[in-house]
Amino acid sequence: KAAAGASLSGCVDEKEGHYILVDNRNLNPVADLEADGFPTEGFAKHVGHNVTVRGTTSSGSGRPVFKVRSIETLSETCAPTPQSDKKQL
Repeated sequence: KAAAGASLSGCVDEKEGHYILVDNRNLNPVADLEADGFPTEGFAKHVGHNVTVRGTTSSGSGRPVFKVRSIETLSETCAPTPQSDKKQL
């Protein structure tokens, strides 16, 4: 049974020559990214950006692998959300 199309949001990062998606709140790895229908170098221009990737996911050993068919940029920057930005009134 093939997995239906899925989407994940987070930040694109590069680790040891592989592209990964990290959580934009605490920068923990979410999934390994694999290009589906375009060259892997296509991820390079999205490194450091907050994106939504669409495609299919498959669980392997360790992190899931996400086969990316399209990438949508949500923001050009990625930074952890500070927990201390609530103003005291």
